[in-house]
Amino acid sequence: KTRERISIQLSHSLLNFHWHQYDPQHQHHTNDGDPPTIMRLVDSVFLFLFFVHGHQASEQVTVMARGGTTSSFSSFFVINNEISSERAFKGGSSLGVTFQETIVPVVGADLGMAQILHPPGSNNHNDIDELQVRQLVAEARHYVQTVVQIEPRYEKVRQLCRNLHPGCAFFAFKGECTNNPDWMEENCAPMCQSCHELHMEAKCPLDPNARHAWYPGDQTRMWERITSDLGIQLRYQPTVLSDDPWIVVFENFLNATEAQTLIEHGATIGYHRSADVGVELPDGTYTDLVNQGRTSENAWCEDECFDDPITQVIMQRMEYVTGIPATNSESLQLLRYKPGQFYQRHHDFIDFLSERMEGPRILTVFLYLNDVEEGGETRFTDLHPPLKVKPKQGRAVLWASVKDEDPFAKDRRTHHDAMRVIQGVKYGANAWFHLRDTQGAVAIGCGA
Repeated sequence: KTRERISIQLSHSLLNFHWHQYDPQHQHHTNDGDPPTIMRLVDSVFLFLFFVHGHQASEQVTVMARGGTTSSFSSFFVINNEISSERAFKGGSSLGVTFQETIVPVVGADLGMAQILHPPGSNNHNDIDELQVRQLVAEARHYVQTVVQIEPRYEKVRQLCRNLHPGCAFFAFKGECTNNPDWMEENCAPMCQSCHELHMEAKCPLDPNARHAWYPGDQTRMWERITSDLGIQLRYQPTVLSDDPWIVVFENFLNATEAQTLIEHGATIGYHRSADVGVELPDGTYTDLVNQGRTSENAWCEDECFDDPITQVIMQRMEYVTGIPATNSESLQLLRYKPGQFYQRHHDFIDFLSERMEGPRILTVFLYLNDVEEGGETRFTDLHPPLKVKPKQGRAVLWASVKDEDPFAKDRRTHHDAMRVIQGVKYGANAWFHLRDTQGAVAIGCGA
């Protein structure tokens, strides 16, 4: 059983590199002479063979670290959650290793990986106040027990709130929670009391007082204004394709310069294969899902593209027409469809966004940036008969993704597809407006 336990724990240790590669001060640095991954794997196999065939142990292996330019090993063992033995192996025996042992105090094994009170190999501990390190561990334990395990907002991070490195307490003592927050929040959340950063719903709680762009009835009022406002009529020539659900096309929504500017931004940023929402990760984010039903390419209009005065004019124009603040829109998604490319039937509403800071997508403005010789229409597949909008430079089409009586409820009638481009290249841009402030959420790391 001991050998099985060691085998399992050593399998886990293959995921860990030497101390400095986990040290937040060296997270992007590899020491000269550090072996490549394959050599670390070989080292681990030798260490495993030594334990299984050459040493009987009852301690639990919690981490393995490799340091220096020679073949040396350091492993940390937890005994009763309080004492560990640092066992170093160097070349010289018939198995290629020799054995020596020192005693190293550890604390906090109940918070994840047991915490050593000074770096391995350090002979000068004068600058380490072990009482303060122990106090930090005690404070982290109190935080986990009285906050993380109690407050509802932490429900999804309770199993994630663990120290993942044996030096977390030492690093926290040295001020790394402030100096290197990204690394520390991911690997040492209990010590930094930052477990809320481990899951989107805990990190970004909903504000019950946040203002919504639409309340019941507001969507109908928007459509009524669009179809009656003389300024909108004269400037953008709206045509109602359907009023149940509402689908409105605008001519001359963009001029040629504006359309060409967005195309050029896309080329500068670089187009990549478009993807749908994939599976949820433990931290509440989602993977991208590339699939055969969506073959277009896209680029996100951020940074210089977003700050371009021409982009801002377009965003303000959409705010004027819809009455929804431009800050409720995602950054423009710039699209390119080459011949043969398409996007199968889909809906812009994404369920999990209703529980996120920005709220659900409620409205889409699709901008056509060029004429297409053949194909590439936007088709509303679930209407009878289906409606099609042909690409034309400067044209825009507007539709809602939610119901007027309930802005959190998906309007299934506005499923649509981007039909296959037959001849030419189609350039377009999506503006997805959300129920709540989206740019504000993105600015604090809470955007989906």
